[in-house]
Amino acid sequence: MKVTPEQIKSVYDQSNAVQHYLSKSRRDGVKVDWEEPFSRSVFKQAIAPVSKNKGEKLRVVDVGSGTGDGYVLLSTLLLKDPELSGRYELEYLGVDISTQMVETAINLYGNHSNVGFECADIRTSKLARPFDLYLSCGVPYSHLTHKELDQALKMIVTNVCENRSRCAVIVDVLGRYSIEWTPQWQNSRWNYSMSFFQSEGDKDPTWMSFYSHEHLQEIMQQAANAVGCPVEKFQFFDRSIMVGRHTSTRQFNPGLPKYRDLVNSLLSPSQQTDLSQLIFRVELGAAPEHILDFFRKFSRACLQTQ
Repeated sequence: MKVTPEQIKSVYDQSNAVQHYLSKSRRDGVKVDWEEPFSRSVFKQAIAPVSKNKGEKLRVVDVGSGTGDGYVLLSTLLLKDPELSGRYELEYLGVDISTQMVETAINLYGNHSNVGFECADIRTSKLARPFDLYLSCGVPYSHLTHKELDQALKMIVTNVCENRSRCAVIVDVLGRYSIEWTPQWQNSRWNYSMSFFQSEGDKDPTWMSFYSHEHLQEIMQQAANAVGCPVEKFQFFDRSIMVGRHTSTRQFNPGLPKYRDLVNSLLSPSQQTDLSQLIFRVELGAAPEHILDFFRKFSRACLQTQ
């Protein structure tokens, strides 16, 4: 099923997604104390190879910027990290297909120095200038089909080659082999629901793409080869292993305990947690042997720490 720009825009603009992204309840303990620090560590690794003198501009485009979460994470990193504080002047551009998201981001951060937001479709909108970091967070690329991801990446690597620049590209997607949806492991694209959103309108399912790191690397390499853009290296990370939001809804894997809720309770000084609930068994789906082996080793490691 091909998703057109109009359909993607409808998913965003006709829902209450903006209210969700701005809600305080979204920023639970796992997000604040686990996911966000991990994201900043990935951003830091991405920035490291970019050769810049102190005080020079770090030029960033944030693909699928939404209400500006990527800007907040990145600017906080550059301000508070001892190794990066005061080193760069951030020049940030956020692009998103949703006018509602862009308007909200402008209202929140548009008056910040060297910060801008634009409504654009990364698959068809030509980037007008070079960037040091092509950022994404919040899995915007999973809203695209696999072919559309290839289109978007070709737009990026074309810009890199035309400007003869050295840069890092962060491609944030939904992982295929998550325990949140083991019954769907055989599929790389399926009808997903953001039912963890607070508003009713965001529970409607929408087609999303899921990736193993091998599949993602293949698409990224193909896009680079098509344009003639050399890739120095690939690195892959899992930001939310075992604690994705659907471990709490259990919508796609009812056999799970509410694991994110349990971890959140560990992070809350006002709650007591029965630690025995943290140990559980889950039926794994059909997956390559190295994926199954990872979960077996992960399980043994968890048991050894008890």
